[in-house]
Amino acid sequence: VRAFGFTDDNFVRNPRHRELLQGLAQARASGLRFSLWVILDVEATCYAEDDSPRGEQTREFLRLCQAAGVAHVYIGLESTNDAVLQEARKGVNRDRATIHADAVADDADEARRRLVDRYRKAVRAWHSIGASVECGSILGFDADDRGAGRRAVEDLTAIDVDVASFFLLAPLPGSEDYARASRDGALLETDFNEYFQRSMLAHPRLSRAEVEGELETALRAMWS
Repeated sequence: VRAFGFTDDNFVRNPRHRELLQGLAQARASGLRFSLWVILDVEATCYAEDDSPRGEQTREFLRLCQAAGVAHVYIGLESTNDAVLQEARKGVNRDRATIHADAVADDADEARRRLVDRYRKAVRAWHSIGASVECGSILGFDADDRGAGRRAVEDLTAIDVDVASFFLLAPLPGSEDYARASRDGALLETDFNEYFQRSMLAHPRLSRAEVEGELETALRAMWS
């Protein structure tokens, strides 16, 4: 085995992450050849450029990851629309200034700019140790509108990701959004083979074809 990964968004918060990375670094130093890929959230590295204790902790984490052989990282950015992040209750992605300043929170363009900057810092930190970064973007939230696919591509390009993955919002059975969609009659598709390929949920403003069109636009624009 030459490559393996950790699928733990909260890895950086695990008090034993240092012990694990140091052990892997020692294994590599002894001559074992392997590389790692990890799934982490934005906050794992978005403070790397800060002149603060948290910034220094982040830089130390990056040094450990480099020594341990981290070569590829997946980050679920989901969206650069702050309203979408609120809808998804993914507060870990949200910019702290936006959260704590009502004036900023009411300015969608400014909130978007702050998110792009936050995400770009997180990606730049991984690039600084030679790791490639893949980011996931989800389309089809109620807060999305026409042009969401194009904006996602513009922002992911500005964030400087190496690989971009686009998905349609998919309510998985057993989750809160699946239960809510079933209750409200908003579930459009029950065939799990169609997950991530077709729009699964009724949208308040866009037709099913329009939501799927946003995904098609994003894919063609990013990979043209």
